Amino acid sequence: MLPEPHAGRATGAGDGDRLSALPDDILRVVLSILPARQAVQTTVLSPRWSGLWRSAPRVAVDEREFGVSHSRRPREKWGRFESFATNLLASRCGSAPLDRFRLYAHGHVAPVDEWIQRGIECRPAALEIQTPYYPVEGHEFDPPHFAFPHLGSGFYGRLKTLRLVDVELDASFSELLSSDCPALVDLELVGCANHFRRIASSTLEKLVIDSCYDCDDSGQPMLVVAPSLTTFKLHTANEGWSFGISVCDAASLVKASISTEGSCCFPVNYLCKLLAGLSSVKTLELEGFDNLVTKLDSDKLPMFPNMRALSLERCYIEDYDPHNMLEDLGRFLENALCLEKLTLRSCAHQSTMSVWKVFPLPKAEADRTQVQQR
Repeated sequence: MLPEPHAGRATGAGDGDRLSALPDDILRVVLSILPARQAVQTTVLSPRWSGLWRSAPRVAVDEREFGVSHSRRPREKWGRFESFATNLLASRCGSAPLDRFRLYAHGHVAPVDEWIQRGIECRPAALEIQTPYYPVEGHEFDPPHFAFPHLGSGFYGRLKTLRLVDVELDASFSELLSSDCPALVDLELVGCANHFRRIASSTLEKLVIDSCYDCDDSGQPMLVVAPSLTTFKLHTANEGWSFGISVCDAASLVKASISTEGSCCFPVNYLCKLLAGLSSVKTLELEGFDNLVTKLDSDKLPMFPNMRALSLERCYIEDYDPHNMLEDLGRFLENALCLEKLTLRSCAHQSTMSVWKVFPLPKAEADRTQVQQR
């Protein structure tokens, strides 16, 4: 049973203990900034702090507090962490909804599934789950295997921010996003194994997909339908996107950033199809596409009526005639007649830089064009 909350200032708090004299609500905010283990340890400060951690609005459960990630014998420290995490989350049962729940625990042991579920049952407004993979004695070759649980809209109704790292997402994740998360605004997927084909949300404003794996073999591209989307970021660091990504109904898009570690990770023809859905964007950043404008089919490029800024980085890394390069770039820019700023970074070998020059854009002065070589 939780202790009775103090109504205001503590009785018997030492004259020099001004922190303990603060109201409970403020102390809970202070505790929510601390990692979970440190928050619990505040109970030894004085009876005034006893039990306050149980009602802190934010909870961060992290195995690194117990040295699990960096220990040569992680199993010796895992037992203490497992007991702590299980008891901590059990104590939150039936308490007020969380502002934020964050879990960092490697994906090799069964309790992690239970902790994820208990965290979601606390109905957080922001949820971050990170299940990193690293070799553990006896599990050196086991891949991460935890799936994101589906508990119904009653537990996701307050969720505005969702960040998942190294989590396996099954085919029903699409339905969870579209049906169970009516308030979702910010979605970030990093290093996840994606078995779903669709991200659909009428409220989603920011979407980040970073170094994920496309595990679906349907032959169809990932489809993003988000009419309220203002920020879109895609980074590919592997060959996991076999069929590309398409975006539609993104009329509110302000900024899009697309980067890759090489053309094998995300071919230019996939990029061309993706750009067709980003035509409303105001700021576009492209990075890592080898010899980009010579490979893009200008006939298939959309018009960008709202684009004001374009940044290309590491997009020409092959030897190429710079005069033709600028001519091809000009054809690309013809589809962005309102462009005001063009930035080129590391887009030519040093030997060709002498012939690069600043040239006027359709709706800008020449000095708004930046050519940078790193």
